[in-house]
Amino acid sequence: MTSDGLERSGVADGIRVGIIGLASAYAALYAEALAEMEAANLVAVCTFGRDDRFLSHAMAGLPTDRYPTSSSGFAERYGVDVHEDPSVFFDESAVDAVVVCTEDTLRVRPAVVALSRGIHVYMPKPFATSLEEAMLLFQASREGRAFVTPSLPLRHHPAYRAAKELIDGSRLGDVQTGHLTPSQHLELGSWRSDPSLASGPEISVAFDVFDALLWLLGDGPSSLTAYAANLEHHGVPFIDTAKALLRLSRGGLASADFLLGTH
Repeated sequence: MTSDGLERSGVADGIRVGIIGLASAYAALYAEALAEMEAANLVAVCTFGRDDRFLSHAMAGLPTDRYPTSSSGFAERYGVDVHEDPSVFFDESAVDAVVVCTEDTLRVRPAVVALSRGIHVYMPKPFATSLEEAMLLFQASREGRAFVTPSLPLRHHPAYRAAKELIDGSRLGDVQTGHLTPSQHLELGSWRSDPSLASGPEISVAFDVFDALLWLLGDGPSSLTAYAANLEHHGVPFIDTAKALLRLSRGGLASADFLLGTH
């Protein structure tokens, strides 16, 4: 295998990509994006043992006339092989890269298996729910000589990219503080209401927001203070409102207000 991991299929034929887990809208959206890429071929998906009823509930909200929400729908739409067992998926699909779209807390295990086989991994946020999980991924990446890439969508948003260019170009002077206010609804239902499977907004939303703040300001954190509560979704095991303050390594400050009760 070459250092870039492309020897199995050859660049001319496109990178062979598989999707592990169809537990969220991410799976359908990434499948659509991969189908439009000339340099990539979506060749297989793995349901992770979930039946079509589970998949349909997990991808609720997607327009069914545009996106498949069942394993047979993925097979028909993209001409891919469908596997239930991850072990069979890895043994038979001969992929160069995978996108892991299982439930939040289940992503690390198949990702580590892929990396140990030299298969590159792309993971929607959050790519880990603890420091220990993150270190497992980095170690497997080094040992398997394969890349693990987390999805950080705010870095690619036009508004954030424009702000980054202004800051890096010194057109705003020495920027020492920043603030973001993510305002969206708390996503519930299916496995997202199960704290053993869903990471909750503390990680799934804050992951992206804190990364964007640190990326824009070009600094790392030295401390974090936060207060959080569930003010609108009574009986739900997750927060829906939070205020956080980050002290940065070079002395700057950053803050974020999380308003997840809006609809």
